[in-house]
Amino acid sequence: MIKKLTIVAIAGVVLSACSNMMEGLGKDMQTMGNSMGGQFRQYQPIPN
Repeated sequence: MIKKLTIVAIAGVVLSACSNMMEGLGKDMQTMGNSMGGQFRQYQPIPN
């Protein structure tokens, strides 16, 4: 019983850590994309 709970707890911690990492990565990618997009727009004005 205790062993099962321990395994579940560890799995939960690992999952939450992974989701936090993915969220951080997503934000990093977004800021990178935004800064790259900003530079891109300066070089290539978008025709209206």
